[in-house]
Amino acid sequence: MRRTPMRLSLALAFAVCVAGCTTATVRVRQPDGTYKTTKELVWTHEVDGSSYSSFECQEDYMVATDMWDVTYEWPKGTGRLTDDLSTVFEGKGIHCEARKRSLTLNGKHYGEFAKGDRVRITPDARVLVNGVEQAPATVN
Repeated sequence: MRRTPMRLSLALAFAVCVAGCTTATVRVRQPDGTYKTTKELVWTHEVDGSSYSSFECQEDYMVATDMWDVTYEWPKGTGRLTDDLSTVFEGKGIHCEARKRSLTLNGKHYGEFAKGDRVRITPDARVLVNGVEQAPATVN
């Protein structure tokens, strides 16, 4: 009888922790064409912007990150996932930050993306959403 309250307490504590978390997925293309996938649980209440994972794209679109149900495909360069739920990426002539479902590329905001969108940042600093080029969002 005493074990049931303990199990219930542990289950509730776990649920509270999971409710404050999201997952980040990083997929890296291997030389044989397959992808190595890693998933990380991110505590959403950490907002200091410190890095917890980094990646390097040695070729265009070698790395894709999935956060908040949006997939970002990166050109050649380096990136890092941060505790404040964003991806910061630097490439030749490219500086961008993907935060939740939005992207800022070289200081230009590209609006909010829909759940399931695939966003590709090209080496010449263009943004393709599901294969269609997108212009920066206009500010009124």
